[in-house]
This record gives sequence, C-alpha cells and structure tokens, in this order.
Amino acid sequence: MASSAGVALNLGSPPSEKLARGNFILWKTHVLPALRGAQVTGLLDNFDAAPPKTVEVTKANKTTAQEPNPLYGHWIAEDQQVLSYLLNSMSPEILAQVVGRDSTFELWTTINNLFASQSQSRITNLRIAITNTKKGTMSSSAYMAKMKSLGDELAAAGLPVSDPEMVDYILAGLDRDYDSVVAAIGAVKNSITADDLFAQISAFDQRMEMLGDSSSGGFHTSANAVYRGHGSSRSRSYRGRGGRGRDRSGDRGDRQPSPSNGSGGFRGRPRQQQQQQVREQHDFPECQICLKHHPVGARICWWRYEENDQEEKEAHAVSYGVDTNWYADSAATNHITGELDKLTMREKYNGGDQIRTASGSGMNITHIGSSIVKNPMKNLHLKDVLHVPETSKNLVSVHRFTLDNNVLIEFYPYFFLVKDLATRRIILRGRCVGGLYPLISSSSSWSDKQANIVTKPSSSRWHSRLGHPSSVIVKYILSKNKLSYEPSLSVESVCDPCQQAKSHQLPYPISISVSTSPLQLIFSDVWGPA
Repeated sequence: MASSAGVALNLGSPPSEKLARGNFILWKTHVLPALRGAQVTGLLDNFDAAPPKTVEVTKANKTTAQEPNPLYGHWIAEDQQVLSYLLNSMSPEILAQVVGRDSTFELWTTINNLFASQSQSRITNLRIAITNTKKGTMSSSAYMAKMKSLGDELAAAGLPVSDPEMVDYILAGLDRDYDSVVAAIGAVKNSITADDLFAQISAFDQRMEMLGDSSSGGFHTSANAVYRGHGSSRSRSYRGRGGRGRDRSGDRGDRQPSPSNGSGGFRGRPRQQQQQQVREQHDFPECQICLKHHPVGARICWWRYEENDQEEKEAHAVSYGVDTNWYADSAATNHITGELDKLTMREKYNGGDQIRTASGSGMNITHIGSSIVKNPMKNLHLKDVLHVPETSKNLVSVHRFTLDNNVLIEFYPYFFLVKDLATRRIILRGRCVGGLYPLISSSSSWSDKQANIVTKPSSSRWHSRLGHPSSVIVKYILSKNKLSYEPSLSVESVCDPCQQAKSHQLPYPISISVSTSPLQLIFSDVWGPA
C-alpha cells in the first residue's frame, strides 16, 4: 500500500542520465531504488490502485450524501509526484511518445511496452558478449573489469549471473599463458568466487613480471661445444667436420683454431697481428653488409657483389608454406637452416661432410654463412650457419648462440627469456609453441603473415615461370624441389606462348618438290632446321 506518512515524498533529484533509446536498463536501475525507498512501487504495477474519488456519508438526519474521499487526495498527490519524477528523468525524444499518460501506472506500462523488444535484444547481445569475450591483448585488470561490467548489465536486466557461471566465463576467455591458473582452479574441489579468481590472476601476473625482471644465475646449456675440425667430434644430435667457414668478426677465409675434440683444421694470422689490425679498424665505420670496419664503409666490401645471385633468386622460390622461425635446440652443435635466403653472407661448402641425425642418416651441407635475428633491443647474430636443404626446421644451437652473443637463455614451461650475460637485462621474450621455443625476428612478422595467406600457384603458372617446358619436366622440377602447387585442369593442353614460339618460322619457304603421282610422299621440314 502507498505510504500514508505524508503527501511530500522524498524521491531525491532525478538521475542525471536521461532515459533515451539505448539506456533503458541502466535508467531503470537508477530510478527503482528511489521509488522503493519512498515505498511507492505499488503505483507502478497498479497494486495501489486509485481509491474512489467520493464516499457515501450518512448524516445525523439519516440521509446520505457523496463527499470527497480523503484517501483519494493522498493517493493523487503521491501518484503525481512520482509521475513528475519519472517525466523529469526522460529525454525529449521519449517525452514525445508518452504524452497523455496521466498516471504513474499508465506511464510505466507505456515505457515498458516501448522498450520490451529492445530490452530483449540487449539481453541477448549481453549474453553473447559475456560468452565470447576473450582477454587477448587486454591487461588482466581491464579484462576482469569488462567481464564484471557485462555481468552487472545482465543483473540490471533481471538476469543476474551467478559466481560459478562468471568464473566459467572468465576462465574460458583466458589465453594459453594462464593454463596453469586454469588447471589449479580446476583442481580445487570448492568453487571460488569471481573476486577470488581476480585476486589469483593478479597474483599470477605479478609473479610473471617479477620473474621477467629479476636477476638470476647463469644458464648452462646441455649442448656439447663441438667445432668443425679435421679430427673426430662428438655430439648428441648433429655432427659436422671439416670445411672452411667465415665469421663476421674475422676475415674472409682462414680463422683462428677453436678448441674442440678434434685436432683443429684452420690456420689463422698471428695473434699480435690481429690485435694490431683491430686497433687500426676501431675508428672506421661499420659496414652494413659484413659488419666489419672499412675506411669507406660498404663501398670496398668484399661481399658487396655476390657471385651466386642466381642461387639467391632460386632460394626465393621456396617461400610457400615454409616455417621461417628459428628454433632453439640445446642438443644441436651447429646452427642449421634449410632456407638459403636466411644467410645474409654465405659461401659454398666444398667439403664432403654431412649432418648426422639421431637416427644415423646423413644430410648434405651446401653452404655456410651467417644470419641475424633482428630484435629492437639488440640484434642477435648466428655465425657459421650450415645450409642443409633437406632439413625442414631452422635450428639454433643454444651453446653457439649464447657464446657468440654473450647472452643466457632461461626456459620456462610457457615462455623463455634471452638476457644479457653481464647486465641480466632482458633482450628477447618468446612463447613456447607446441613444446618448441621459436626465436621470432622482429622484421619477419609481416613477411610471415604474407606467407601464411599466399595461395599456391597452379601448375600452369609454374609452366610459365620455368620458361614453358613440357609438363613432364615441370612435374619433375616441382617434386624434386618440394614446391607446392595446385594441379591445373589444363595441364595437358598447349598454352598460347608455346604455340606462338613454335610457329615463329612461318610462313614456310617456297617448296620445289613436285608430286607426279597420287599420294606420293613429300618430305617437308615444317618446323625449320633444328
């Protein structure tokens, strides 16, 4: 029943956000507490209906008369105050659609009917949003705030989300970095609240940040430091011996002998001469090609003009569906790649040695060179990289990598860190992908995306690229070099350029042959001399 404490209601001031087309649920959330506090919600659903305007009164002379009902006066005063409060909280656009509603019940019914379908659509969208929202690149606090906001909007619409449901929604939106948190919560028998889950996620983020920025002891790889030499060498997965290499930090050709299990195999310049040369080159600019110091930079660099440009062009042909990442391998003794274009400097390998796998099979080495893993903090150099066309992965020897770059690597279950050995400053962060630890270059992110979306060329396109050979030769080249292609429907047909090329001798020269009898065989060199 409506309050009878007095005619003046303490409803407070109307909400600052007026009722408009898109905020009915929020507006309703604002006005209902004020109406409940004044105990006038019965006016909204007509539970406190209007009493009669007049009542029948019996007078002293036993006659009856109609007199104004005092209860109606109190009711109309309260009803009109609530009506005025609601009207003052509406925008002009909504006011134009409720003109003529004289009571609170009529106004409230009209508003609910007006926004009924819109509210249902809004609820559907909210449920879809809370189900499909992912953390992605958002911080954990921003992600939790967004999920809580969606839950609050559903609660305001009359469909509150329970704590177990909210926990399930939040866990479903977390990425793989939080698998340990998800597993820990799944192992707990008692259900937790959304607030407890937020506290655990925040603690996990703080610990990951602390582990990423804190100093730690040196990292010791399990790979054997094996160098190529004429003697025997031992390794766990790969073994290479013999040959000559080139290092960016040294001169082309010979170099100083490196410690190994073998007897060596390189003859270098005297140590005193090398030290004098380093002092003389210290003030020269660094060459952008070989990273050595020349008096005039790259203009006199030995490697400015490569003699095997054709091989470089052929290397670009293997850019379809190739995994271009470098993968850290603690069991490898040398850097290995199957892509020739990954070597910024290279030379042919003339030795007869092979890369030995764990199964004992051998793979031929065709080139040796250097590469760079570009990184905003510090470029990471890969020296003496072996080009092995048969390998399907680009492997980085952890031992050689840490030794050449003066860094350490810390491996964790879901990520890894590359730190400067002297300062412990983080140089590179990476994620564990399928149990592997890829060293992704900052300059390869765009090219990788390009390679992922490129379509396979058809066999007809390869026929044109290779100079219009026969279909048998095209198939042999594609299968020999493991090139991806889409079979063409017109493989057996002859293309127009092939017909035009074979018809370049037309018109035929005048023939002097004479036929003297029917069906006499006449020799004609249709295609011209071979």
